[in-house]
Amino acid sequence: MNSLQNYLNKKESIKPIEFNRIYLAKEELEAVLNCLLEDNITSETITEKFERIFCETLNFKKAVAVNSKTSAYHLSFLSLDLKPENTVWLINLSSVHALDAARYLNAKIGLIEVDKNSFFPNPSLLEEIINKEMKENDIFVADYIYGAYYKFPFDLLKSKNIKIIEDITGILGYQIANNEEIEELKIGKNSIIQICGLYEDDIITTGKGAIILTESNKIYKEIQEICYGKYRNFNKIAYDYLLEDFQSAMGIHQLNKLGSILTRRKKIGQKYLEGLRNSHNETYFTNPMLDNYHKFPVLFNKPSEEVQRYFKSLKIEVQNIPMPLHKYLNYNNRDFPNSERLYNKSFCIPIYPMLTAGNVERIINAIRGII
Repeated sequence: MNSLQNYLNKKESIKPIEFNRIYLAKEELEAVLNCLLEDNITSETITEKFERIFCETLNFKKAVAVNSKTSAYHLSFLSLDLKPENTVWLINLSSVHALDAARYLNAKIGLIEVDKNSFFPNPSLLEEIINKEMKENDIFVADYIYGAYYKFPFDLLKSKNIKIIEDITGILGYQIANNEEIEELKIGKNSIIQICGLYEDDIITTGKGAIILTESNKIYKEIQEICYGKYRNFNKIAYDYLLEDFQSAMGIHQLNKLGSILTRRKKIGQKYLEGLRNSHNETYFTNPMLDNYHKFPVLFNKPSEEVQRYFKSLKIEVQNIPMPLHKYLNYNNRDFPNSERLYNKSFCIPIYPMLTAGNVERIINAIRGII
């Protein structure tokens, strides 16, 4: 009886594992406070510094920081002269921010279903769609979903005069990995515009926001002119999409520890992969050296309600994967069976730098415990 009581007391004392915790240190808090005390909220000076340091750290040429990922896509689409007769092509598991921004401009939407047992389309299917359905001046969003690497057919897209935007939110930081194989892939260098989200569950955060990156001086100038701020062209319609200086102050310090953030995420992600090998569950990451593990979906062979109850009983917070885009458009679920299966069968488990080794082991043991 005493041993049972001890077990119950021990179980009660186990601390919950949150789904996400922002990796903030004293330096970020002090930077934000200094910004507020010095009235640097809308001066744009700190934001310009953040844009410059972002480019220097990650080897980009031009950057514009904005207040949301939807804003980033909206400005990018405008700078690429997206018209209602053009189509924005999106992988069905891509960011809803891109979908919403395309709908702002009444553009056509082309959704590409993912392959079975993958976060991405079947390469042959994607090539067929490019050759038969995509038209000149359409836009294709190459999204590295969940921080997984995928070899997009960039040469084929360019040969068809398709405009390419790379969403590098999940794969941010490959440039500082000091790995020749990764550098040769030139992630983020195959497109006219790159977008990186800066939300609380992204690789680095400003609380909320995003950054637009480009090598094109023309696009850079166009985006600046249609965004509020000192570079606005008063003869054009502009949008109130500025990132505040105190958010940028946080972003600068997040960049300073990007290397340690990535190292920790990769270590946790690879631990999860090892744990899944001895379980009845699965994930679709296939490139341990290249994947960033922005999110970590696991597919469970149990009803979702049962999985939720199970993790709740263990005080481990999990979340559904983001809703596939076909659901926002009320498309028939049967036309997207692989996305539907992933959405209905998987949950994202915690993966952030502040997880302890003990937390990671608890999560792995929990995954193995679902039979």
